[in-house]
Amino acid sequence: MAKKQAQKQRQFDWMTYSKPARILTDAQEESLSAGLLQPLLSAIIADPSMRLDIRARSANLYYRGSSLLRLTGEPMVAEFEPAGGGALERVSLTTPSDVEALLGRTVDARDAVDRHLTAGEAPARRAVLLAVADANGGGDLFASEYVVVDLEYTYGKRRYDLIAIKRTEGVTGPGGFSNPRLAFVDVRCREQGLGGANSLEAVGGDLADFTKAVGGSHLERAKLELAELIAQKVRLGLLPQELDMRALDHGLPELLVAFVGYEKLVERDSDSAIIALHERLSSRHFPTEHRLRFVDLPPAVADKAKGPDAELMIRCDDLMTYRQLKEYRLRGRQ
Repeated sequence: MAKKQAQKQRQFDWMTYSKPARILTDAQEESLSAGLLQPLLSAIIADPSMRLDIRARSANLYYRGSSLLRLTGEPMVAEFEPAGGGALERVSLTTPSDVEALLGRTVDARDAVDRHLTAGEAPARRAVLLAVADANGGGDLFASEYVVVDLEYTYGKRRYDLIAIKRTEGVTGPGGFSNPRLAFVDVRCREQGLGGANSLEAVGGDLADFTKAVGGSHLERAKLELAELIAQKVRLGLLPQELDMRALDHGLPELLVAFVGYEKLVERDSDSAIIALHERLSSRHFPTEHRLRFVDLPPAVADKAKGPDAELMIRCDDLMTYRQLKEYRLRGRQ
C-alpha cells in the first residue's frame, strides 16, 4: 500500500513540475521568418557569436553567456534587463524603424558584455554551455555525432544543461538524423563539483525516474514537444535545413556527461561520484551500457567572436562508456 502511495506521489510530482511547451506561436514564427522581425533573425543567423533559443511563446537572444534580450508577445516586444538591476524594460516592435533601433541596441548590448569580460577570463557556466551548443549545432552533418537543439531545458524536477539528438549508429551523412536518439547532456566544467544537490547521481536518478514516470507518458510528451521545436528551428534557419528529422527514436534517451576543461577528472575525489551515478542508473534499470556516455573536452574559450570552437565538437571516437572512462582516468588523460 505504501509503495503504491509513493508511486502516485512521484507521478503527481512529475505532473506538478511539468512546464509549458517551448514553441513560438504561428504569428511569432511568421514575424521572424518573413515579417517585421525578419531583419533581426537574419542578423542573428549571420553572426556566429549570437544564439537565439525558443522558449514558451518567447525567445531569448544569448551572447557570451549573457541574455541580451527576450522576445515575447503578439505583436512582439523586446525585454531588456537593466545592467544595474531593476524592472524589465519593454520596447514595442510594431514598425520597421522599431526593429532597426533594436538591431542597433543589440550591438550596444554586446559591447557592454565585452567590456565586462576581460581578455583571458574563464567563461561563465552559461558561456560554456553556449560554446558547446554552437560547436555541436549541426554545421557539418556528415561529421556531427550530436546536434544540440536546446539549452537549459527544464522538465520534471531537473534543469538539463543541453538537449541533443544523436546520430543513428551506422548511418552516415544527414540521413543519420532522420530517426535520432534523444540525448540529455550534463556539462561539468573546470572546478565545478560532482556532488551536492546537483550531483551526477541526482541528475542520473532524476532522468531515470523521468523516463518511467506515469508509464513513460512524460517522456513521450517531451519527445513530441522537442520534435516540434526542432522542426520550427529548422524552418527559421536556427538549425540546418538539411536536418530532415522524421521522428525521434522510440527507445530510452541517452545521458551524456560532458567534462569541459574539468581539472579534477583524474583525481580520486571524482571516483565516488561517477560510481554513484552508475549505481543509481543501474538500480533503476536504466541501460547504462547503451544509454550512458562520457566525453572529456578541452576548456571552452570566452571569446566566441570567431565562431564555434571546433575543439568542442563531440565526435564518435571521443565517446566513452563507464568502463572506458575508468580506464581513461587511470591512464591520467594520456
